[in-house]
Amino acid sequence: METKWVLLTVLVLTGLALWVVPRTRFARRLRMTVGLFYAINILGILVGIAGLALTLGRPDLVLEEHYYEVLLLPVFLSYMYFALLQIVQKSKEILDEKQALNMTQAAAATLPFAVFWVFLLYALYKETVLTGLIFFPLFVFFVLLAYSAHVLIFYRKN
Repeated sequence: METKWVLLTVLVLTGLALWVVPRTRFARRLRMTVGLFYAINILGILVGIAGLALTLGRPDLVLEEHYYEVLLLPVFLSYMYFALLQIVQKSKEILDEKQALNMTQAAAATLPFAVFWVFLLYALYKETVLTGLIFFPLFVFFVLLAYSAHVLIFYRKN
């Protein structure tokens, strides 16, 4: 139960930061760099791997103790930083054209993997290998892993 309160507090503080920080002088210093672009996607890969491992290894902890949400918190905060950058730099593009293109390519490439993963999870449920609500964390962590990996692959490749 304490986990829910911690998560709620973080969400409220994040919302407050999205409202307050753009009005400060500190906001002018915020920039999107290539290193930050890499870091956000590497974080997505690491959280995806850790989430899949924990969900498959200890599904009871993931759902009952809300570790699913705790694991997603770093990725959520990195995406909220990205949103903060968009709020601060209203008219300017935050990503360069190549990064935006690579993110679009990654989304398109992730879709077939996500569909395949859903069919695989459905088969595992049908054979009662998996039970309960564990489908959702498995899906979210896999898609996060696949998307982040594809972004970095396309960014390095092109």
